[in-house]
Amino acid sequence: MSIRLFILKILFPMIVYGAVESDINGIISNISELSIDSIKINALNMNGLERGIAEIFLAASDKSPSIHTQRAYDTLMSYCVDTNSALQLALKGTAASLMARDVNDDIKATKYVGAALKDLDRAVALDKTNHIVRIYRINALVEVPEIFKVNKRIKDDYEVLKKYCAKSGKEDWAAILAMAAAEYRFGKLADAVKKWELILKKVDKMTSDRNTAKKMMDMVYE
Repeated sequence: MSIRLFILKILFPMIVYGAVESDINGIISNISELSIDSIKINALNMNGLERGIAEIFLAASDKSPSIHTQRAYDTLMSYCVDTNSALQLALKGTAASLMARDVNDDIKATKYVGAALKDLDRAVALDKTNHIVRIYRINALVEVPEIFKVNKRIKDDYEVLKKYCAKSGKEDWAAILAMAAAEYRFGKLADAVKKWELILKKVDKMTSDRNTAKKMMDMVYE
Protein backbone atom coordinates (compact mmCIF):
# COMPACT_ATOMS: atom_id res chain seq x y z
CA MET A 1 0.00 0.00 0.00
CA SER A 2 1.33 3.44 -0.95
CA ILE A 3 1.79 6.14 1.70
CA ARG A 4 -0.94 8.23 0.05
CA LEU A 5 -3.42 5.33 0.12
CA PHE A 6 -2.49 4.53 3.71
CA ILE A 7 -3.21 8.11 4.75
CA LEU A 8 -6.53 8.26 2.88
CA LYS A 9 -7.86 4.84 3.89
CA ILE A 10 -6.49 4.32 7.38
CA LEU A 11 -4.78 7.29 9.01
CA PHE A 12 -7.23 10.06 8.02
CA PRO A 13 -10.37 8.23 9.28
CA MET A 14 -8.57 7.53 12.57
CA ILE A 15 -7.69 11.21 12.97
CA VAL A 16 -11.26 12.30 12.18
CA TYR A 17 -12.69 9.72 14.62
CA GLY A 18 -10.33 10.90 17.35
CA ALA A 19 -11.33 14.52 16.79
CA VAL A 20 -15.05 13.67 16.97
CA GLU A 21 -14.64 11.71 20.21
CA SER A 22 -12.52 14.51 21.68
CA ASP A 23 -15.23 17.08 20.87
CA ILE A 24 -17.93 14.94 22.52
CA ASN A 25 -15.71 14.36 25.54
CA GLY A 26 -15.26 18.13 25.83
CA ILE A 27 -19.01 18.73 25.79
CA ILE A 28 -19.60 16.08 28.46
CA SER A 29 -16.81 17.51 30.62
CA ASN A 30 -18.07 21.09 30.33
CA ILE A 31 -21.68 20.19 31.17
CA SER A 32 -20.61 17.99 34.10
CA GLU A 33 -19.00 21.03 35.74
CA LEU A 34 -22.26 23.00 35.75
CA SER A 35 -24.84 22.98 38.50
CA ILE A 36 -28.19 21.36 37.71
CA ASP A 37 -29.88 24.78 37.60
CA SER A 38 -27.23 26.08 35.20
CA ILE A 39 -27.70 23.07 32.90
CA LYS A 40 -31.46 23.75 32.81
CA ILE A 41 -30.88 27.37 31.82
CA ASN A 42 -28.10 26.68 29.30
CA ALA A 43 -29.95 23.75 27.70
CA LEU A 44 -32.52 26.19 26.30
CA ASN A 45 -29.81 27.64 24.05
CA MET A 46 -28.25 24.30 23.06
CA ASN A 47 -28.91 22.29 19.92
CA GLY A 48 -28.10 18.86 18.52
CA LEU A 49 -25.73 16.61 20.42
CA GLU A 50 -24.98 19.21 23.08
CA ARG A 51 -28.69 19.52 23.90
CA GLY A 52 -29.06 15.74 24.00
CA ILE A 53 -26.16 15.42 26.45
CA ALA A 54 -27.58 18.17 28.67
CA GLU A 55 -30.97 16.42 28.74
CA ILE A 56 -29.21 13.15 29.71
CA PHE A 57 -27.68 14.89 32.73
CA LEU A 58 -31.03 16.42 33.70
CA ALA A 59 -33.00 13.18 33.24
CA ALA A 60 -30.47 11.16 35.25
CA SER A 61 -30.62 13.69 38.10
CA ASP A 62 -34.40 13.98 38.06
CA LYS A 63 -37.09 11.85 39.64
CA SER A 64 -38.67 9.20 37.44
CA PRO A 65 -40.55 9.84 35.24
CA SER A 66 -38.75 12.94 33.96
CA ILE A 67 -39.74 15.31 31.16
CA HIS A 68 -36.06 15.39 30.21
CA THR A 69 -35.97 11.68 29.35
CA GLN A 70 -38.09 11.94 26.23
CA ARG A 71 -36.23 15.07 25.15
CA ALA A 72 -32.88 13.31 25.51
CA TYR A 73 -34.11 10.25 23.65
CA ASP A 74 -35.68 12.16 20.76
CA THR A 75 -32.66 14.43 20.34
CA LEU A 76 -30.07 11.66 20.39
CA MET A 77 -32.07 9.30 18.18
CA SER A 78 -32.28 11.98 15.49
CA TYR A 79 -28.66 13.14 15.86
CA CYS A 80 -26.79 9.85 16.29
CA VAL A 81 -28.04 8.05 13.18
CA ASP A 82 -25.86 5.26 11.71
CA THR A 83 -22.99 6.35 13.94
CA ASN A 84 -19.70 4.55 14.56
CA SER A 85 -18.78 6.84 17.45
CA ALA A 86 -18.39 4.94 20.72
CA LEU A 87 -19.46 7.98 22.75
CA GLN A 88 -22.51 8.67 20.60
CA LEU A 89 -23.56 5.04 20.93
CA ALA A 90 -23.05 5.21 24.69
CA LEU A 91 -25.25 8.31 24.85
CA LYS A 92 -27.95 6.65 22.72
CA GLY A 93 -27.85 3.58 24.94
CA THR A 94 -28.13 5.72 28.05
CA ALA A 95 -31.15 7.56 26.64
CA ALA A 96 -32.83 4.23 25.85
CA SER A 97 -32.14 2.96 29.38
CA LEU A 98 -33.73 6.11 30.84
CA MET A 99 -36.78 5.51 28.66
CA ALA A 100 -36.96 1.98 30.07
CA ARG A 101 -36.79 3.47 33.56
CA ASP A 102 -39.61 5.94 32.94
CA VAL A 103 -42.18 4.06 30.84
CA ASN A 104 -45.09 2.41 32.62
CA ASP A 105 -45.30 -0.57 30.29
CA ASP A 106 -43.28 -3.78 30.68
CA ILE A 107 -43.25 -4.56 26.97
CA LYS A 108 -41.99 -1.10 26.04
CA ALA A 109 -39.46 -1.19 28.90
CA THR A 110 -38.09 -4.51 27.63
CA LYS A 111 -37.76 -3.06 24.13
CA TYR A 112 -35.85 -0.04 25.43
CA VAL A 113 -33.53 -2.21 27.54
CA GLY A 114 -32.74 -4.30 24.46
CA ALA A 115 -31.94 -1.16 22.45
CA ALA A 116 -29.78 0.17 25.29
CA LEU A 117 -27.79 -3.05 25.56
CA LYS A 118 -27.22 -3.15 21.81
CA ASP A 119 -25.82 0.39 21.65
CA LEU A 120 -23.84 0.20 24.90
CA ASP A 121 -22.22 -3.13 24.04
CA ARG A 122 -21.30 -1.83 20.59
CA ALA A 123 -19.80 1.29 22.17
CA VAL A 124 -17.58 -0.83 24.44
CA ALA A 125 -16.58 -3.07 21.53
CA LEU A 126 -15.50 -0.01 19.53
CA ASP A 127 -13.41 1.50 22.33
CA LYS A 128 -12.74 -0.93 25.18
CA THR A 129 -10.43 1.41 27.10
CA ASN A 130 -12.67 4.48 26.98
CA HIS A 131 -13.57 5.09 30.62
CA ILE A 132 -16.43 7.45 29.73
CA VAL A 133 -18.14 4.71 27.72
CA ARG A 134 -17.76 2.39 30.73
CA ILE A 135 -19.24 5.04 33.04
CA TYR A 136 -22.30 5.37 30.84
CA ARG A 137 -22.76 1.60 30.59
CA ILE A 138 -22.55 1.06 34.35
CA ASN A 139 -24.98 3.89 35.08
CA ALA A 140 -27.38 2.60 32.44
CA LEU A 141 -27.30 -1.02 33.63
CA VAL A 142 -27.27 -0.82 37.44
CA GLU A 143 -31.08 -0.61 37.55
CA VAL A 144 -31.66 -3.26 34.88
CA PRO A 145 -32.99 -6.58 36.28
CA GLU A 146 -30.55 -9.51 36.13
CA ILE A 147 -33.00 -11.36 33.90
CA PHE A 148 -31.18 -9.44 31.16
CA LYS A 149 -27.86 -10.92 32.39
CA VAL A 150 -26.07 -7.57 32.82
CA ASN A 151 -24.01 -8.32 35.96
CA LYS A 152 -20.94 -9.49 34.03
CA ARG A 153 -20.97 -6.30 31.98
CA ILE A 154 -21.20 -4.18 35.14
CA LYS A 155 -18.34 -6.08 36.78
CA ASP A 156 -16.16 -5.70 33.68
CA ASP A 157 -16.85 -1.96 33.57
CA TYR A 158 -16.13 -1.66 37.28
CA GLU A 159 -12.71 -3.25 36.86
CA VAL A 160 -11.86 -0.95 33.94
CA LEU A 161 -12.83 2.11 35.98
CA LYS A 162 -10.92 0.86 39.02
CA LYS A 163 -7.75 0.55 36.93
CA TYR A 164 -8.39 3.91 35.27
CA CYS A 165 -8.75 5.72 38.62
CA ALA A 166 -5.63 4.05 40.02
CA LYS A 167 -3.59 4.89 36.91
CA SER A 168 -4.83 8.47 36.45
CA GLY A 169 -4.32 9.39 40.08
CA LYS A 170 -7.12 11.96 39.92
CA GLU A 171 -10.53 12.14 41.50
CA ASP A 172 -12.85 11.58 38.57
CA TRP A 173 -16.23 12.05 40.24
CA ALA A 174 -18.24 10.50 37.42
CA ALA A 175 -16.08 7.35 37.53
CA ILE A 176 -16.22 7.18 41.33
CA LEU A 177 -19.99 7.61 41.26
CA ALA A 178 -20.38 4.84 38.68
CA MET A 179 -18.24 2.51 40.79
CA ALA A 180 -20.39 3.32 43.82
CA ALA A 181 -23.51 2.45 41.82
CA ALA A 182 -22.01 -0.94 40.96
CA GLU A 183 -21.02 -1.57 44.58
CA TYR A 184 -24.53 -0.69 45.75
CA ARG A 185 -26.04 -3.13 43.25
CA PHE A 186 -23.80 -5.95 44.48
CA GLY A 187 -24.51 -5.31 48.16
CA LYS A 188 -21.24 -3.54 49.02
CA LEU A 189 -23.06 -0.70 50.77
CA ALA A 190 -20.17 0.42 52.98
CA ASP A 191 -17.89 0.89 49.96
CA ALA A 192 -20.58 2.77 48.06
CA VAL A 193 -21.32 5.06 51.03
CA LYS A 194 -17.63 5.97 51.34
CA LYS A 195 -17.60 7.13 47.72
CA TRP A 196 -20.85 9.11 48.05
CA GLU A 197 -19.55 10.76 51.24
CA LEU A 198 -16.30 11.67 49.46
CA ILE A 199 -18.23 13.36 46.65
CA LEU A 200 -20.46 15.26 49.09
CA LYS A 201 -17.39 16.39 51.02
CA LYS A 202 -15.29 17.57 48.07
CA VAL A 203 -17.82 18.73 45.46
CA ASP A 204 -19.34 21.94 46.80
CA LYS A 205 -21.41 22.90 43.74
CA MET A 206 -24.71 21.06 43.12
CA THR A 207 -23.53 19.31 39.97
CA SER A 208 -25.24 16.18 38.67
CA ASP A 209 -22.58 14.06 40.42
CA ARG A 210 -23.19 15.67 43.80
CA ASN A 211 -26.94 15.60 43.25
CA THR A 212 -26.85 11.84 42.55
CA ALA A 213 -24.59 11.15 45.55
CA LYS A 214 -26.96 13.09 47.81
CA LYS A 215 -30.00 11.31 46.37
CA MET A 216 -28.42 7.90 47.03
CA MET A 217 -27.41 8.82 50.58
CA ASP A 218 -30.92 10.11 51.32
CA MET A 219 -32.42 6.89 49.97
CA VAL A 220 -30.11 4.67 52.04
CA TYR A 221 -30.75 6.54 55.29
CA GLU A 222 -34.42 7.46 54.88
